Amino acid sequence: MAQGRVVLPLTKHDFGVIHEAEGKVSCAMPVINGGDEPLVIAAVRASCGCTATDFPRTPIAPGDTAFVTITYNPAGRPGDFTKSVLIFTDVEPRRSQITITGTVIAAPESLDEHYPVAAGSLRLESANVPLGEVLRGKTRNAYIRGINASTDTIVVSVSGGGPAIDADAAPDTVPPAATVAVTVHYDAARAPLWGFHADSLHVSSVPLHGGAGTAAATVHVMAVVVEDFSKMTEQQRRSAPVATLSCDNRLNCGPLAAGVPSTCRFTVKNTGHDRLSLRRLWSPSRAVTATADRSEVKRGKEATITVTVDPALVDAPLLNTTLTVITNDPEHPRQVVRVVGEIINDSRQ
Repeated sequence: MAQGRVVLPLTKHDFGVIHEAEGKVSCAMPVINGGDEPLVIAAVRASCGCTATDFPRTPIAPGDTAFVTITYNPAGRPGDFTKSVLIFTDVEPRRSQITITGTVIAAPESLDEHYPVAAGSLRLESANVPLGEVLRGKTRNAYIRGINASTDTIVVSVSGGGPAIDADAAPDTVPPAATVAVTVHYDAARAPLWGFHADSLHVSSVPLHGGAGTAAATVHVMAVVVEDFSKMTEQQRRSAPVATLSCDNRLNCGPLAAGVPSTCRFTVKNTGHDRLSLRRLWSPSRAVTATADRSEVKRGKEATITVTVDPALVDAPLLNTTLTVITNDPEHPRQVVRVVGEIINDSRQ
């Protein structure tokens, strides 16, 4: 049976290194009718809005060649790219694919927008890795992207981090304009404390062929380690401890004399059944510390929490911060107390 036949002598096109500031790039990919009847290109579709196409709407005669024009827009897309273009025809094969690739050298303003954190020639999309809540005994992975903004290959390394963190860069050798992923693996079983953790990684880059020395950026990894109470039975929940705070989640430490540490107190009572464990008392303010007179509280008993405020470390005339009480109460494992007070200067006493 006579019919047209699609022949693509080229199925891939590499634009090589292109500069974002120079705008769009195009290529013309040949489509040959290798059959003995005309064929029609019905549609051409790209995998991304960054890629535009144009193609002939008239039939392609047997033995003739037509061209599909593919245009890539690099604006706001620094780094490596791979895009696919599908060609649909009225003959077999009804769908053919062309792949375009390349590497975009970012314009300065694009680097600042998409990769604002500098570590020498390495630019990172962020200096923060917020992991959210991670169940004790579980793990969580996250990554931030980076790009080599130089014309020399760089070597990337990652160091630091707390006991719960493993991190690396892949690939660790990054050609010009190529991208890299800094991956963070967080193992909550290795976290030394319950609740909020903030650890720092140092991401460094050094040119492979000399030049400037090693440069680094600090990346902050944040996680909240929590207990998994989801597997508790109804009986276990009925007999669980209950942490009841005497301060009703607000602790007014009253007037605080400037330069003179002051203390205020509240209690945590176990109004449940099983033993209550006080796992951690944590404040984001360096001016506030807290201690408990016991870490285990029997049924019906209470622990006294002493909160110490150092007014010299308060940067405003009013103290307004929080203290998180972390326990093994499955219904309220983290209770937040608002700690407030007014700093009184010597001249006002």
